[in-house]
Amino acid sequence: MKIVYTVCNRDQLAQALCLGKSVQEHAPEHQFVIGWADSAALPNLPTWAIGIDLLSSSFDRIRGQASTYLDFEFVTATRSFFAKEILQRFPACQELVFLAPSVLLFRSFTEISLSNYFLQLTPHRLSPIQKTGTVDDKRILNMGMFHHGSWILHPDGQEEKWLNWWNDRLLNRAHLNLCEGMCLDQLWLNYAPLYHANVTTVRNGGWHVGIHSLIDCTLTKDSTGYFLQNSPIISVDFAGLESFHPLWSDHHIENSAALIELRSMYKSVLLSNKSDNTFEVQRFGLASRNTNARPFRKRISGSVKNIIHAIEHFDWTHN
Repeated sequence: MKIVYTVCNRDQLAQALCLGKSVQEHAPEHQFVIGWADSAALPNLPTWAIGIDLLSSSFDRIRGQASTYLDFEFVTATRSFFAKEILQRFPACQELVFLAPSVLLFRSFTEISLSNYFLQLTPHRLSPIQKTGTVDDKRILNMGMFHHGSWILHPDGQEEKWLNWWNDRLLNRAHLNLCEGMCLDQLWLNYAPLYHANVTTVRNGGWHVGIHSLIDCTLTKDSTGYFLQNSPIISVDFAGLESFHPLWSDHHIENSAALIELRSMYKSVLLSNKSDNTFEVQRFGLASRNTNARPFRKRISGSVKNIIHAIEHFDWTHN
């Protein structure tokens, strides 16, 4: 049995359904599972999707931490808990693929899924970042070398130890606070190749194309599909491409004609999957901070830093 799963709350349900439809089209041999990290009842899902909520006792520990996290932080903190629950419910699972709800498949990923590896991680980039005005290599170091939006697990006896270790840390260390060494569930992935055997990275430029892999790279399209630096695109993570995202939002990608078309297509697909569900109960987690002023705050912060730097390096001995 092969499974693709995602985790979402009410804000990401339309995205999760878009992902599920792309799984149906490009990976029909996989069962699609939605982990519902919301306090509201799980809405009715299509027949091709299985839903799992947080109400069972398996989730008692992480559910009890909801009030300590912002809503989007809490969703990511539950991801590994859902992975453990899925493997317990489906012991015949031979391949468990996590894809963030903001991901869309564009072709089969059979060629990159290697069953002889326990865990396949997705690097943010496969080449050094060319010098830009807003992003450099240390930004990736701050967030972790691997992206939490895509990974592939083949159970081989190590999965319980890995997921238990990960779960223990996500109980209280899955905040978005780079200054304190936390980046949701993502930074912990750095340890996987050190603590476990047969862990590798997916080295295919068309896998998990996103806002960091698009920097200084060319996106094109022809009659057969989209390409990044001539690699056929397998999947795209639209987090930060189509709207604000709390992690990926403070730099811009140059809009090529292919990228504009890709974003327009995704917005149309999202609208077609938007539901009329109304939720009267508050979601798990605290309400996210207002992020509209972030670009302004960043400019002010930069100006203040420049002033401080000038004061610290002023030559007071000069006559």
